[in-house]
Amino acid sequence: VGSEMCIRDSIGTAYRAKGDLEKATKVLEEALTVFDTQKNDGPKGSIRNGLGLIYQARGDYQSAMKVFLEAQGYFEKMGHEVGQAIIINNIGRVYHDQKNYNNAITNYKEYLRRSQKIPMEKSIADALNNIGVAFMDAQQLDSALFYLEKSIAKKEELDIRSTLSTTLNNIGKVANLKGNYEQAISYNKQALTLAREFENKKDQAYILQELAKSYQNLNDDITAKSFFQQALNLAETMGDVQLQYNSNKGLYLSLIHI
Repeated sequence: VGSEMCIRDSIGTAYRAKGDLEKATKVLEEALTVFDTQKNDGPKGSIRNGLGLIYQARGDYQSAMKVFLEAQGYFEKMGHEVGQAIIINNIGRVYHDQKNYNNAITNYKEYLRRSQKIPMEKSIADALNNIGVAFMDAQQLDSALFYLEKSIAKKEELDIRSTLSTTLNNIGKVANLKGNYEQAISYNKQALTLAREFENKKDQAYILQELAKSYQNLNDDITAKSFFQQALNLAETMGDVQLQYNSNKGLYLSLIHI
């Protein structure tokens, strides 16, 4: 049973990465039902973490926080330092989505500290990116660029290409906010190429939205509309409500200006 449920956990994670939240939820909830009857606590934390990420993507922050805290309890009980660090980051992401940037940054910095201590080199790069994004969303653009550039340097050092698109896109967002629209488009197009290479639907949708915003700022609403529509199509296939809302909002703004 244990090996079968570990396979289910992996399958659920794969569905989530591909953006199929409905299948991911079904597989992970089935796995959790079985694992909660077992004595082994390890998978109980990791499956709850996976479910938390799905609930977060669906905008159900209360359920996400609930299962993240449950997962943290299991990881603390086991002395699982890596698991604890991951949950701290994911709770930071929930705060971030709720626009509680101070708490998000606090969690991300703790994730960075733990990642450096363990150490987890890839997680260091991710933590730097997350801190940068939180500062960007808090309109502290110089601090944002500082951490994002550190993240890019770390990912290039480690040759991490699979998530490089995320940080390139974020630097493009900072450029957009600073009014450097052509520079933003350059970063976003680099990011989109990588996201498509790794079939990361969620990253593609975010990047398409950012490209659309840059073209809006250049008063090219026809091109902006095309990118918002592509982002919306991806968001709908994933069932990601926040992405759908943002894409619809951008699409509407483009249409009224054409």
